[in-house]
Amino acid sequence: MTAVPKVGFVFEQALGHVTHAHNVRAVITSDPSISAIWCPIPFEVNGLAARMPLFKSNWTVRAGVRARRAIRHAHRAGGLDALFVHTQVPAVLATDWLRRLPSVISIDATPVQYDALGDFYNHEPSHPR
Repeated sequence: MTAVPKVGFVFEQALGHVTHAHNVRAVITSDPSISAIWCPIPFEVNGLAARMPLFKSNWTVRAGVRARRAIRHAHRAGGLDALFVHTQVPAVLATDWLRRLPSVISIDATPVQYDALGDFYNHEPSHPR
């Protein structure tokens, strides 16, 4: 009998990604061929983190640091065979893990699309056109 792979599911918990993570979890949880380790990446900032200038104001940095920690914790807790990371934002600082383990990065929008729709997400492009 083949061992069931342990897959880390890293999902940012902002905007519609929360619903997407919930839907994926509902499907994966019922699949006995996958042992899922869930790594939700919270958006909120509080405590000491709320006083760290770059960390409190930059979602990419915050999500990247939190994803690295979550992946490391999941791997130490029992090993990971693969990663599924939704989206490129939490994946950006985990490239060493992405090289080490078979990985999928799931995206729902390109940075250009996000910049174009930024008003709806209280997002300002870093390089205005």
